[in-house]
Amino acid sequence: MRSDSQRSSVLGLRFFVCPRCETVYALPEEERCQRCGDVHLDEITRTMWDDSSFFSPDGNDD
Repeated sequence: MRSDSQRSSVLGLRFFVCPRCETVYALPEEERCQRCGDVHLDEITRTMWDDSSFFSPDGNDD
């Protein structure tokens, strides 16, 4: 068994999208966009497990 000093912590990843350049990030907490420098990212964690996140709205997934 590990002692308290040997235990590691795992940070849960959250998903964010930059509204300016549409870059998506998986980060433990919100940061600025590394692509365009925008200081605001929109959190999309709750929608990431929705099937519509993985398929195009027009049904053409080619």
